[in-house]
Amino acid sequence: MQFNIEGAVDDPEGDPLDAIWYWVDPEGSPHFLFGNLTMTFDNPCDLKSFANPPAGSYITVEVVVSDHELDWAPTVDETQPVRTGTDEKGTPYPMIKRVWVVELVDTCP
Repeated sequence: MQFNIEGAVDDPEGDPLDAIWYWVDPEGSPHFLFGNLTMTFDNPCDLKSFANPPAGSYITVEVVVSDHELDWAPTVDETQPVRTGTDEKGTPYPMIKRVWVVELVDTCP
């Protein structure tokens, strides 16, 4: 499975973009996966949540992008496990989030 935001995001000033990809399992836990503007699940059947999903299970695949450095910082019951720095006034730098909802429809071989 591959997810891609190439051509969907850019920075008006031409600054490089930082991206963090993660997926959220049916229980709501986030799992970090490395990616740049494209993220690939090499073998989804190796992931426990994908191997034998209960009927009607869903996961979300999420990406957060900013022209500032992002950090992976999940905490319990945190809806946004990604953080960006702050400016001199303490205001967080902006970031954009995209979400895909994926239905798990079959078991792995």
